Amino acid sequence: MSGQPARARMQHPAIIAVIGAIFGLLVVSMILIMRSQRNDTIVLHVGPEIDPTLLRVYVGGAVQNPGIYTLPRGSRVSDALTSAGGPLPSADISSLNLAAELEDSDQIIVARALSTAATTGSEDSTPGESGSSQNQPININTASATALETLPGIGPVLAERIVAYRTEHGPFQDIAELQAIRGISPAMVEELAALITVGP
Repeated sequence: MSGQPARARMQHPAIIAVIGAIFGLLVVSMILIMRSQRNDTIVLHVGPEIDPTLLRVYVGGAVQNPGIYTLPRGSRVSDALTSAGGPLPSADISSLNLAAELEDSDQIIVARALSTAATTGSEDSTPGESGSSQNQPININTASATALETLPGIGPVLAERIVAYRTEHGPFQDIAELQAIRGISPAMVEELAALITVGP
């Protein structure tokens, strides 16, 4: 019988060692699981979330507001042009398929039309009007509404507004002042810059 207590004392440390090993494995497993969860969280938050219902395209060239635009999937080339403010008066969209469906990262470049120099005078111009020469820019301070209509993008309505504006406010000091007239955008002024003048 004296051997049994001794045997029990020998088994007790072994049991403790087994329990300690199991506990250690549990601790290591929990640490690995927690690290894995942290790593998963980091991966989930890397980069912006991409909306599969939207696409981004670039619109450039002869448009009012070139840039990158976000549109719904299924949009057409015509939708992209509308988002960019529409084509400039000098634009040539004949080569574009306006009904074509857009894809993400598409690039739409609107070409400029090949146009002859604007006629600065007309048969209706009075002798004292600036712009009677075909190779000279139109003087927007002296040209008649009829002469102004020869400029690209300037129809009868805008021509009358230009005449009315200078009558009310006095002569233009700079062609950039045209932007104050309703219907004339900065892009239009840029297009007209080589064709007009405010000089004497």
